[in-house]
Amino acid sequence: MQSYTKFLIACITIILISSCKKEGIELPSSSSVMEEGLIIQKLFLRSTGEVYACGGKRNSAGAVWRSFDGGGSWQKIYSNGDHSIYSVYFTNDTTGFACGDDLLLLKTTDGGLTWNAFHYPELPINRFIVPLRDISFTDPNNGFVQGGDTYENGIVLRTYTAGASWIYTGFNNELRSSYFTDKDHGIVSGYGGMFMTSDSGTSFSQLNVSGDFFISLYFLNPTEGFAAGHNGGLYRTSDSGDSWKMVFDGNKALKKKMHFNAIRFLSNGVGYACGNKGLLMQSTDGGSTWKEVKRFTEEDLLCICPNGLGWLLAGSSGGRIYRIDI
Repeated sequence: MQSYTKFLIACITIILISSCKKEGIELPSSSSVMEEGLIIQKLFLRSTGEVYACGGKRNSAGAVWRSFDGGGSWQKIYSNGDHSIYSVYFTNDTTGFACGDDLLLLKTTDGGLTWNAFHYPELPINRFIVPLRDISFTDPNNGFVQGGDTYENGIVLRTYTAGASWIYTGFNNELRSSYFTDKDHGIVSGYGGMFMTSDSGTSFSQLNVSGDFFISLYFLNPTEGFAAGHNGGLYRTSDSGDSWKMVFDGNKALKKKMHFNAIRFLSNGVGYACGNKGLLMQSTDGGSTWKEVKRFTEEDLLCICPNGLGWLLAGSSGGRIYRIDI
């Protein structure tokens, strides 16, 4: 019995040591410090090659930056002394949108030289003084913005007029991300669930997926998509979001709990997911399996942007943008 106990202890020790080994894919990286005290919240890559970054400190300061050389150098094109900026999206060379704290929604028509804020006279302000977290457009006229706070009071704002007017839908769940195949069909996701629309956001139905904070969505095509969960799961759909399957569990026994913040894929099926404490995962088989990249920072990685030209950008809680060779 004593020999068996010693053998069992030895086996457990080996398992623990193996689970704690610092292994991973090693990728070279460099970084740029954007501004002291500002968190990098989102990155946006245009097809023309320009990269936009945004961030800030909640209810204190915010900014939008632009790079013409793949993140090698950056120029600040917007500054806010009161609100953080959580997302930025450009529909062409001159027209762009940004959103932030307290329903802040901005538009530029001159490439970012000047920005004008929208106002919502029909919105029940008492309920929806929340941060707007994400922006996406299916074409220059049709766009969607999501937000919410403290896991509740979610909101979707939608425009059919390039931002001239906005219509809202309220939710009980904080929302963080969306994917639309066209102006009519899309999914929004957030705390505890996902919701699908087939009528441009006039109505939404809840999908049969739960148990995580679905913080980021990304689709390779109208049927094949992925979701990153802040509670540690990576999920995949092959039927346009009707059903989802967990393809990676970041909360297995004997491992430190993972918290994901964003997921993105290249057109060749190579994908990346980032998270807290420098977490970066890579998939080279279309999202079926995932391996951890050797950590190059202990800062939370909040957003990623692969470009297909051999590098990946990642924005951090420490105000840095990392450029990683892939």
